[in-house]
Amino acid sequence: MPSFSYSCKRSIVFDALAGYDPADPITEPVKDVVLPDYTTFLDKDRLNGARIGVLDELFRPSSGSTRAYTADPEVVAIMDRAIVDLKSLGATVEPTIISDFDAILGRTGGLNRFESDINNYLASLGPDAPVKSLTEIIASRNFDSSIASNLTEAEVVEDVAPEDRAVFQSVEAAREELRQAVLSVMDANGYDALIYPTWSNPPRLIGDMTSPNGNNSGLISPPTGFPAITVPMGYSVNDTLPAGLQFLGRSYDEQTLIELAYSYEQATNFRRPSELFPSLPGETFEYEPVPEPGATIGLTLFGLTALGLKLKRRVLQKRSCRCSTLSRSDF
Repeated sequence: MPSFSYSCKRSIVFDALAGYDPADPITEPVKDVVLPDYTTFLDKDRLNGARIGVLDELFRPSSGSTRAYTADPEVVAIMDRAIVDLKSLGATVEPTIISDFDAILGRTGGLNRFESDINNYLASLGPDAPVKSLTEIIASRNFDSSIASNLTEAEVVEDVAPEDRAVFQSVEAAREELRQAVLSVMDANGYDALIYPTWSNPPRLIGDMTSPNGNNSGLISPPTGFPAITVPMGYSVNDTLPAGLQFLGRSYDEQTLIELAYSYEQATNFRRPSELFPSLPGETFEYEPVPEPGATIGLTLFGLTALGLKLKRRVLQKRSCRCSTLSRSDF
């Protein structure tokens, strides 16, 4: 078994991040809820008996969806292998469709709130913020040129709060329509999750803004607010570039997604340690949970702060135990 899986890492991070945030109204439903220990959902046998729907229209050209026309054949083949693997682990996996998906999805966009959100964030930093607005970021030119058009397009959006724009109500109505369409498919078929390739094409080179990207990760989860989790399902382009399998679930059903993803990961073991940031010979870092919510450990190598964990000791002999050791290459 891998010493530390993607699902395991995310479970630890969820334990740190999940909960009520007074600055985020969407978290109001869990204000007085005692949240679970997400690491208890790491069930390697969970796929046995699971029901999963495959959204062919996101990646399979034969589905007839224009969205799938540019899908890379190698990524499609990797996805087909993932479906075979899921079935071999005891899951029922079948193709399904979301009625009027393309039409509904087309109505969920048009509410670019990037400038509003980033300006509010920068204002929250106070006078010490290195820049004060998106306009200053653009003027600084301290970003890769490949995203320049994205930034300037966000800057020209009307200068009012997103909730006050004329398009707000129609976009929110379309997003609710998409939520109900997804739930209708899942409930009617008893699906635990829906799946599709995270991206239907191999990763593009930095600066390449014209090749097909096939980014499916932003199509359903963000506009609906439903949770999704991605795990490795193989590699394309001479076995060098990673391909991801995304599981999408119902609102507040992260448990099922973690269980399914972990079960798939443990059986297939596609994850590879980073070649760019390997562990030092024999080195791992061992952490233990702490009860006090304010305890933190700053993983300064990558600027990551994980609440609820503290450094126990540096371990020079790597051990294999579920969710108990981290190595540099695990991040």
